[in-house]
Amino acid sequence: MKLDEGHLYILNDVDDITGPSDYYKIGMVSKERTVKDRIERDHQVGNPRLVVDIHSFHSEAPFFVERHLHKHFAQYRVRREWFRLTDAQLEEVKKEAARYDNIIGPMLGDVREFAKSPSNGNMTKLEAKDKTRIELLHSELKELRYQIYEIDFKTNTIKEFLKFETAKHKGGIDGITKVTVRGGGSPSFSATVFRDSSPANKAIYDSFCTKKSITGAFKTEDLDTKAKKFPQLHLAEKAAKEKYAADKATHDNIVDGVIPRTKTLEDKHKEYIELVMKKEDVNVEIILRELEIKKLCGDNDGIEGICTWKRKESLAFDATAFKNQHPEIVEDPQYHSVSQKTVAIGVNSSRDYV
Repeated sequence: MKLDEGHLYILNDVDDITGPSDYYKIGMVSKERTVKDRIERDHQVGNPRLVVDIHSFHSEAPFFVERHLHKHFAQYRVRREWFRLTDAQLEEVKKEAARYDNIIGPMLGDVREFAKSPSNGNMTKLEAKDKTRIELLHSELKELRYQIYEIDFKTNTIKEFLKFETAKHKGGIDGITKVTVRGGGSPSFSATVFRDSSPANKAIYDSFCTKKSITGAFKTEDLDTKAKKFPQLHLAEKAAKEKYAADKATHDNIVDGVIPRTKTLEDKHKEYIELVMKKEDVNVEIILRELEIKKLCGDNDGIEGICTWKRKESLAFDATAFKNQHPEIVEDPQYHSVSQKTVAIGVNSSRDYV
């Protein structure tokens, strides 16, 4: 899905009385569907307002363009894919969408088939004609990765601070953190419990591992570790994590209520959002350089001294097919289990308060 072509769209909702709103949805749809179909089947259902396509276009890289816009304009985000924009800001979004699509679209098209096939097990060497350019890209990638290290340390430290300040309240910090309580409840079918119950059942399980995918991360060679590159930031992150872990929220101690925002909390949240936006800008530069190097990698596992990009085919369990063919197993209590109780605290990557 991430590598497939499709359509990028910007939608607006229109009230019969008040007219167009200043809320816009930035999204994407795969090439198998049209934007019109996406609106009629998904967005318009249950919505009393008319959902209108105000801007859309075909893209070779809709996932990456959508992701870039969401992060790049995070300060305007209201909720998930919905943004509050002035006319001028809307035009800015359109221009940025076109600019980024014109750059990344053709580059993704060049490597799409390589990314969808296993690599051949060989490392290739740089040819003389490519050496200067690729070594420059490698050097730039290293510096960009180090920028990501620094940003991650800072965002993680802020996140741990805000998790601690949430003080185990289910409602989180108003507009800043979100608390998600999962697990417990009624037992339900567990594929792993069934798989591990006997060799015969494992064989049945394995026969349903038919969902194919190609996996394999691109890795830049010759990178220092995060802790070695930024020792002080590493220690600050570690201290923040230990402080929260010493008195973390659990199923047993979570309480009702919401923590009100303070100036200090809002300032921390603002800093967090700015870092998220900065990270996306850096990731844009990383993706563009990686795509150029991936094109040269081709079918190979990587380029000596520059990168590795080992891809292999993996098979995942098809839960839907299994349920359809073996409902009696899915309903059998001996293969049921209760999911683990967890409490997760996340930081909102947008600001929906004034």
